[in-house]
Amino acid sequence: MKPKDITGLWLKASKNGEPEGFYLGPQGDLQLYNIFSWLGESWGIEGKSLLWLTATEQVPSPELSELHYSLKGDNLIISEGSYFNGEYQRAAVQILCGSVNILQQADDQQLSITLIQEDKKSTINQKLISRKVIANPETATPFTLAIASDLINDKQPYRLLLVLSDGRTIISRQSIEYTKLPGQCVAPIDL
Repeated sequence: MKPKDITGLWLKASKNGEPEGFYLGPQGDLQLYNIFSWLGESWGIEGKSLLWLTATEQVPSPELSELHYSLKGDNLIISEGSYFNGEYQRAAVQILCGSVNILQQADDQQLSITLIQEDKKSTINQKLISRKVIANPETATPFTLAIASDLINDKQPYRLLLVLSDGRTIISRQSIEYTKLPGQCVAPIDL
């Protein structure tokens, strides 16, 4: 099997009924979808194993996971005894892309890019859609966020939150609200 065979957004229902999963980007980019506890780094395949690097905010050093998988039509089945085991369906994807211009370069920085669906009635009901954390970002850092096309709700606004930190202190922060998600790349963002 080739990487292009499993590239895309894969979702399943979580224990609370919300869709969760992962986006396997064509350049080896891994993005976890609606999963708060891990951060995706990169992915690849070796034989019948899906290899990926993930980290957490508490343990920022990437860890390699080897997950046994198979394809059954438009379903990806992970048969490893981990949080990610189960049957995932391929989902249509919309990509939100852009670039961030880092104005204050320093060592050991992290750039967190988060897309949140706002709730007009309550800040408690905000919904994490997609999140990407980039360690040691370049002066001009491109980004892509995968969004399940079928789950886009144009009746609710979205917020793109960008935070540059050194792991302990926020250096810079930018919040951009969209009444409707842009269908193309957004203009470069200074941070």
